[in-house]
Amino acid sequence: MKIINHKELENFLEIAYKKSISSFIWGGIGIGKSYTVDKVGNKIAKELTKNFKDWNRISDKEKEELLKNEVVEKSFIFGDIRASQIESVDLRGLPIPDKNNEHIAWKPNLLFRVLSNPKASGILFFDELGLAPPSVMSSLYQIILDRCIGELSFPSSVVPIACSNRIEDRANIFELPAPLSNRFVHLELGIPSVEDFTNWGLSNGNDIDSRILGFLNFKPSRIYNFDIKNKDKSFPSPRIWTILSKLIKDVEDEEILSILSSSAVGEAVSIEFMAFLKLNQKIDVKELLENPEKAKEIKEIDLKYAILSTVTEYFKRHREAKTLTQIIKLCCNIEVEFGVLLMRFIKAVDNQFFM
Repeated sequence: MKIINHKELENFLEIAYKKSISSFIWGGIGIGKSYTVDKVGNKIAKELTKNFKDWNRISDKEKEELLKNEVVEKSFIFGDIRASQIESVDLRGLPIPDKNNEHIAWKPNLLFRVLSNPKASGILFFDELGLAPPSVMSSLYQIILDRCIGELSFPSSVVPIACSNRIEDRANIFELPAPLSNRFVHLELGIPSVEDFTNWGLSNGNDIDSRILGFLNFKPSRIYNFDIKNKDKSFPSPRIWTILSKLIKDVEDEEILSILSSSAVGEAVSIEFMAFLKLNQKIDVKELLENPEKAKEIKEIDLKYAILSTVTEYFKRHREAKTLTQIIKLCCNIEVEFGVLLMRFIKAVDNQFFM
């Protein structure tokens, strides 16, 4: 199976949607599979000049409105179905006898009613499909290949996408039946590189704490460290680093930082992270900014990465033109790759002020 990165997956899913091909994304725990599908859905909606509707996040009233032709035609519907939480009847619908009890009609769920409209467009996203019981998997055969179930059919502009962890991820997944597997095209999403994660973190309004980005650039192997033999329930992944970033925002107390980081990424990685944060104490930021040429005297690679996070944190508290000017001078006195990365960190703090 081809292993691709996040950008390649985005490009692939866009092509698969335009060709109306069902695709299956495999990958490790917490590496951004679901996030990427959601992102692509938003992008396709914009290209089609339609309103993106996340089915699980809109009100009951909005869902009912989508039964109208004029509303559904202007919408792109993202139906996120957690396959592990449903039964086969949730897909086929409920059998309802007619008045004379002579015939049975199937009453479908509201999402499928909306998406069966010939004017509908969107993504049927079956997340955690590997966790679905065999009865649910068998109910998907028609949907994935023929785009219909029972008496309902979906237009080609409604495209199924599925995701699952791999068997080696210790995720208690079921083996995908060969007939169902053969209805998809399959790809595996690789673990994002630190560079990709940094680019993502900096492009989202500094969502990821600069201390985390500095540490991961120093220790790239810690971006993802799942070991099936490790009994620690916490382990680092892009998803959990993002969660930790929210936890430690505006937190400076060393003891609390240690507890928070250990709860997220595990004790072993937390010790390394805290050791990296202690390096910040060796750097006199004011002294370094007032005398940027002193940066040339720093030879230790860990201290160079510590400069990135320390200076960024200082700039958050002193968002002034003078500070920015000092940082620019500092960048001229360190290696180019560190200078460029530092300026990207600073730009992400306040893009408008930076410009």
